[in-house]
Amino acid sequence: LNFDGYRDQSQVEKYHLNAKVRRELGNDRALTAIVNLLDNPRSEDPGGLKESEVDEDRQGAAPNSLALDAGQNVDQQVLGLQYEDLSAGPGELYVKGFYLQRDFEQQLPYPGASLLGYKRDYYGGSAEYHQDLLLGDLPLRYVVGVDMARQEDDRWRRDVELDGTVSGEAADETQEATSVGIFAQGDLDLTDKLTLSLGARYDHVKMDIDDDFITSDNGDDSGQKNYREWSGSAGLSYRYLPTHQVYANISTSFETPTFSEFANPSEAGGFNPSVEPQKALSREIGLRGNFDSG
Repeated sequence: LNFDGYRDQSQVEKYHLNAKVRRELGNDRALTAIVNLLDNPRSEDPGGLKESEVDEDRQGAAPNSLALDAGQNVDQQVLGLQYEDLSAGPGELYVKGFYLQRDFEQQLPYPGASLLGYKRDYYGGSAEYHQDLLLGDLPLRYVVGVDMARQEDDRWRRDVELDGTVSGEAADETQEATSVGIFAQGDLDLTDKLTLSLGARYDHVKMDIDDDFITSDNGDDSGQKNYREWSGSAGLSYRYLPTHQVYANISTSFETPTFSEFANPSEAGGFNPSVEPQKALSREIGLRGNFDSG
């Protein structure tokens, strides 16, 4: 993508490559590799204009955007691998792993602490086992698994003068997040038409900030938060016709805050001590199916 932009200071240049290779290993086994490459050397930011500036030149850029060459650049690589064994004992085994590396830099359209960036390493893996069996005389389909991920961000911020001169350091910190989850889910056919579904998941998420920018008027803003949460789901579905069913589900879920949402509103630095995860209780009832006509 090479886009000159409608306004001044709005050029974009980006290169993107996606590739997928699958290798059959025989005996119901296979290995799949996915590569995703992004090079975004320039995404300019024209900034906002006052009404009088629009009347004068609606294709112009904000003066600060031009003076500071506002914009961002991104360089990212992703590698993913999946191994599958469809005859792993009586069931199916799936093992996945990934690694992401990202370099990001941005000049915001104002002087001050406006030049920022980070280097990110994000990696993890998961394993799942699927099996169909009989629980007594009742058919059961289940999956159990574990997944793990870790993200490490080396973040920095610099003070910039209006002429573009970098005048000093404004922030330097390392943000780390580690998550581990285990889960199980099963579908049990109580009759030919009635199916019971149950699922549970446990997550442990640790978020850590290590503040390396410590001065006489800027103390140590390091901090850490841990979340240990259970999630669950239960549902019933009734097939009143071969391709139609009525169903009801209930489930719980949670989502941790982002690092930026951890900012302490008291401006004392460190984590906001009152931040809790977002939680949801979902309830659903409905009909679904398809007709012979499509």
